[in-house]
Amino acid sequence: MKRNLLEDNLNFKVIIQSCVNKWYYFVISLIVTTTFALVYLKTTSPVYEVVASVKLSDRQSQPKLEAETAALASLGGTPEVDDEIGLLSSFFMVEKAISQLDFTTSYFHERSFFGIDHSEELYNRIGVYLDFANVQPINVPIYLTRIDEQQLQVRIDADDVQLYNMLDDKMEEEVLEELELLKVININDTLESQFVKFVVDSKSISHMDVGENYYFIIRTKDDVIKHYYENLEVVKLTEDSNIIEVSTSGSVIEKEIDFINTLIKSYIDFDLATKNQYGVKTIQFIDNQLSVVSDSLKTAESNLQEYRTTNNVVDIGMQSERLTKRLSDLEVQEEKLRIQYEYYKNMAQYLSNDPSFDNVIAPASVGIDDPLLSNLIIELSQLNREKVSIEYSSNTNNPVLKVINRKIDNAREALKENVDNQIKSTQLALSEVKRNIQTIERQFNKLPQSERNLVDIQRKFTLNNNVYNYLLQKKAEAGIAIAANVSDKMLIDEARKISDKPVSPNPLKALFLAVFSGLFFPLGFILIKDMFNENVSSVEDLQRVANVPVLEVIPLEKKKNKKQFISKDPVISESFKFARLHLTRFFEGNEGKIIGVTSSEEGEGKTYCTAHLGTSFALSGRKTLIVSSDLHRPKLNNYFNVKPVPGISDYLADKANLQEVIQKTQIADLEMLSPGSVNYTDPSGLLESKKFHDLLNSLKHKYQYIIIDTPPIGYIADYLFMEPLFDVNILIARQKLTSISVYQSTVKMLEKREVKNLYVIYNGVGTSTDNDYGYRKNITSYHKV
Repeated sequence: MKRNLLEDNLNFKVIIQSCVNKWYYFVISLIVTTTFALVYLKTTSPVYEVVASVKLSDRQSQPKLEAETAALASLGGTPEVDDEIGLLSSFFMVEKAISQLDFTTSYFHERSFFGIDHSEELYNRIGVYLDFANVQPINVPIYLTRIDEQQLQVRIDADDVQLYNMLDDKMEEEVLEELELLKVININDTLESQFVKFVVDSKSISHMDVGENYYFIIRTKDDVIKHYYENLEVVKLTEDSNIIEVSTSGSVIEKEIDFINTLIKSYIDFDLATKNQYGVKTIQFIDNQLSVVSDSLKTAESNLQEYRTTNNVVDIGMQSERLTKRLSDLEVQEEKLRIQYEYYKNMAQYLSNDPSFDNVIAPASVGIDDPLLSNLIIELSQLNREKVSIEYSSNTNNPVLKVINRKIDNAREALKENVDNQIKSTQLALSEVKRNIQTIERQFNKLPQSERNLVDIQRKFTLNNNVYNYLLQKKAEAGIAIAANVSDKMLIDEARKISDKPVSPNPLKALFLAVFSGLFFPLGFILIKDMFNENVSSVEDLQRVANVPVLEVIPLEKKKNKKQFISKDPVISESFKFARLHLTRFFEGNEGKIIGVTSSEEGEGKTYCTAHLGTSFALSGRKTLIVSSDLHRPKLNNYFNVKPVPGISDYLADKANLQEVIQKTQIADLEMLSPGSVNYTDPSGLLESKKFHDLLNSLKHKYQYIIIDTPPIGYIADYLFMEPLFDVNILIARQKLTSISVYQSTVKMLEKREVKNLYVIYNGVGTSTDNDYGYRKNITSYHKV
């Protein structure tokens, strides 16, 4: 039966007493946990936090630009702070930073503390040059031990080694079951084998002590990125602030500082490149147009000069000049409409084929002044930036991403509809301009041939020259936009260590946990042991399962003399005196004085208690008889050095008379009825006989007290045969030995038989474990006074 702490209201006084008795548990546990804590603090590299701060977008502080330049720059968008945090802390941005740093190779100095190996990471002190064309083992320590000024010992010993192709940044399919290498090399010599190839930097030798173990580990770029991505934290300074703090932590402060600073630089460079890409696309578009116009302009200029020289004609007439001006204006208008038409066609193509919308060109850069079109392009560009920012830091199932995708689809449809309308409108305008040109050309046909030819050549030159100048102007405006387009992110504080105290390990926390664990583990062990203990541990256990009075608590005899069965311990003697006193008071006025002693199981001390209780009665001057009725395993005669034969079994079997079986002991007024022979076929039948009953009735008149040691009631039924003859029934229970469930069953059985005057003697109790009897441990010192 497992005890329930809550239901049984476990006595805290008993728990405290148990803890006091097991004080050495706590001392040993505290020594062990504190030692572990000190070793942990000594062998664990301290981890420090590194922090930098960045200021994000602030449009009010940017310079005012011309309308068209501002429209071009506005395509960069003004993302929210949360989006920027997502971008800065994204795997994409961490990858950009790691690509600029040599973090795939980590270097360590191996040390030992009382036989426990631990490693300290080194940064910018030891270096090797890896051969990228050769495969290298990853996640394997490659040991370097300095022999002297010029030589190093290289050692590798690993199983299940994976190989890494650094050039292609991918894992090889081959896995080595074992990789062993032991070689001595000179500084600057190449260590070359099939699966590893590198050169140790000559400067490293100055940072290596002779005989000390150093090693380096090669990791994949992806593993390094994942490590820093998971360790990176980006938060706003305050809820409404556009200043963010970028932090990470590591055991090498300089390494973490380099990572944070490189990350922020990559972030700012990426932001500026994103803003400039629209201007760059615009210039590329204009350059394509200029290359065509430039060739036409050179041809027209050459033709004009050649015609004037050949025909000796310098100027044209008044009417021709007027027609030429009108025609030139119309042709310039036609060219502008053609460029706009090309722009609209490119825009329609982008909308159909380029979902990222990265190749869009601002309409103002080609002379299109359409606020609705510009607003639609800006809106779509900003939505795409938001989408990219979210994709960097979340998956495709993000509900916010789904909402943005719907907005992008709606904006794209609106823009496509607007572009289609503009294409139709531009085509109509081009048709109208061409009709006007044809009308003027008919008027030109009425002019003289020589003048008409000159006008035609002059017109082509003027047209190409005007278009060329127009495109140069637009290209200059786009260049100004790029030059004026600075990043709106600013590094406020470079990465720095924020405290000299490490983030981990925390000495106070470690020691606190050590003390807490040192107290908790033994306490928990004691409580769990008690909770799952199925044996009697206290008087409360006895009273909890059965309503049987406890006659007395008998302390445990710790220093027992094997040659001396009756204890001389004053604590034991006094305890049986108390038991005798309780029984004496019970028998006052009662005729019967027969006491039956039994137990639930063997070893609980019924014979021990019978002998000591009889001794206590005899020493008080009362004539007492003790009877050894356990005919199966008799032991009572050993306590008084009395011969077992002849005894009660012989008397009941008519093989001895009463005078022969009753023997005197070395204690005055104490006699004993020995067990006799134990080889009878049915010893239980002897005790059940009428002769045994008559014997006890006759002995009551000769002795003041008769105490009978019976077999354990849980094993043999002899006690139940004799129980009606007993005036007092004593059940022995022993601490840590008597099963609570067996004890409870025994009491229920006795109560069912209506056994009279049932008491319990609680035996074998530690003098300081039971709450009401601990004071008796001082009896010994009292007797010595």
